[in-house]
Amino acid sequence: MARHCVYRHYLNNNVHKFIFEKSDEQAVDEFCAALEQLMLEHDDPNPVLMLVDLRPDGIPPFQHTLRAVRGVYSRVQNPPEFRSAYMYNRSRFLGIIRRFFGMLNLNNQRQFFENADELDVLKWLLEGQQNTFVADS
Repeated sequence: MARHCVYRHYLNNNVHKFIFEKSDEQAVDEFCAALEQLMLEHDDPNPVLMLVDLRPDGIPPFQHTLRAVRGVYSRVQNPPEFRSAYMYNRSRFLGIIRRFFGMLNLNNQRQFFENADELDVLKWLLEGQQNTFVADS
């Protein structure tokens, strides 16, 4: 069965990449399952480095995403800090996405990249890190 949200953990730079191949509820559920597991297993004082690629099929359903991510945060005690980069194609929903993260009241670093080159996004994500990086070809 094809995944709607593909998860990759790059060991060479410790980046956790999520690719939303489909922008549907299944993709959100797959993302949240992997995110929750990641949050439970993270034992490093440094932030989780996360790259979310929304370019293949666009922004997933907002209400479902809000409920699902809030559910994850309600189940995880002491969630780690995140440094997250979100790649997307032009979308009128960017304002909604930014409000969504504001509603979560998280002390995380995040940046949104419209039509950006993945190497530039990784450079921002890895600022201050001592690692090298690779991107998908």
